[in-house]
Amino acid sequence: MFLEIIGLVVFVVFAIMFAIFWFDFKSGNGKLPEAFVQAKKNGTIAPKLIRVFKSYPDKQRFMLFWLQMQRIQACKLDGDLAELGVYKGDTAQILHLMAPEKRIHLFDTFTGFDEADLINEKGEAATYTPQHFADTSLEKVKVKLGQSEKIIFYPGKFSEQCVKASKIKFCFVSIDVDLAQPTSEGLSFFYERLLPGGVIIVHDYNPKWPALMEAVNKFVKQIPENPVLIPDKDTSLVIVKNNS
Repeated sequence: MFLEIIGLVVFVVFAIMFAIFWFDFKSGNGKLPEAFVQAKKNGTIAPKLIRVFKSYPDKQRFMLFWLQMQRIQACKLDGDLAELGVYKGDTAQILHLMAPEKRIHLFDTFTGFDEADLINEKGEAATYTPQHFADTSLEKVKVKLGQSEKIIFYPGKFSEQCVKASKIKFCFVSIDVDLAQPTSEGLSFFYERLLPGGVIIVHDYNPKWPALMEAVNKFVKQIPENPVLIPDKDTSLVIVKNNS
């Protein structure tokens, strides 16, 4: 009887701990940066951003974006936001919600990969076809993000569309295209136009995408900054431009 009681107590304690963990995870309070937890308590985070956070698949990446945006806003850094590789607009949505006062420039074919960018790929990207990530459209992303004069779309091949933004200065850039060629083009284009203190975040920097890693490594050898790696689900490489 005594052992049964002990077993029941252990089970109840375990169940309570699991319930607390699950509640924290679903509510977005579990193991999060203290700054985010306090901002939620203070009501300084938009309710819609909190709702989107709960469904965003990579919480570490979300927090990387949020913390960098907080730094940029605290420093009153000018410049626009940009995303190269929009897909269905999930990340574009959180970036816009994090800094609705800033313009955001969104670059994507919105029809899948450009066949020319697949030629020299390696690893997982070598299995891609133009149909990969084609289950989206410009119209669907526009509906997801809503109408705003702060959101500018550039549908088509990046090397052709980027010239339309050649005079713009940026403070925050997300590059998430899985492929080496557009990643290389994006780094060259945005770094030149990145304000001191601005950040470029390159997603998928891991051995599953070796050609992308090679392109990024080649680029960072040409700049004075030492990038850092963030262990989100697919690893992000972060470049913060020097102030000097």
